[in-house]
Amino acid sequence: MPKISVNILTKDRAESLRQALASVEAQSYRDFEIVVVNDGSSDETQNVIQTFKHLNILTLSHKSSLGITQSRQEALLASSGEYLAILDDDDEWVD
Repeated sequence: MPKISVNILTKDRAESLRQALASVEAQSYRDFEIVVVNDGSSDETQNVIQTFKHLNILTLSHKSSLGITQSRQEALLASSGEYLAILDDDDEWVD
């Protein structure tokens, strides 16, 4: 079980998601999983997620948008870490 579950919700913000995932990847702390909820994206979001498949990523994908509340609940329920970190798709962490 990872120590931290990083929950990221996204919809049609592939470039922002790429930067958010890169900022997680750049951290020196490695005991984490990433739970990404792709809430009905029609852009390159899935390709961005595949670029980071070497990280411990669980992807939950919606065919159409279910909204932030449903997406957040799904991410939370899918998380297995002892602690939870919320990282919006347009945020970045600094190492």
